[in-house]
Amino acid sequence: MSVEIISYKDISIIYTNLSGLAKEEGFEVLQEAVDVISQYPPKSVYSLINVEGIKINSAFIDEIKRVGKSNAPYVKGTAAVGLTSMTKLIARTMIKFTGRKAELFDTVEDAKEWLYLVHMGEK
Repeated sequence: MSVEIISYKDISIIYTNLSGLAKEEGFEVLQEAVDVISQYPPKSVYSLINVEGIKINSAFIDEIKRVGKSNAPYVKGTAAVGLTSMTKLIARTMIKFTGRKAELFDTVEDAKEWLYLVHMGEK
């Protein structure tokens, strides 16, 4: 399973792990994330997505945009890890597109801490 609920301090985080997946597998996992996240109340989800090692193309970017719009009502904060310098530029554009509170990180631990700070109202 590539979508799981993890605990950090006193919050639950929905962790979507796309690392190393082929495009088709990534699309399936993204749909799984939509299915899981849509079961939560509005503005209650802390989301962490790991995209390390995935091949990003225009179809994948379009799918990320679709998922971002679908999940937007439920998500309070999104953290992403595993991006290269080039994909960080793309991700920053997608963050603006979705209008979400989101940040990019180099490590999962830093991402989880940021989500915790969002929960605490410090970010």
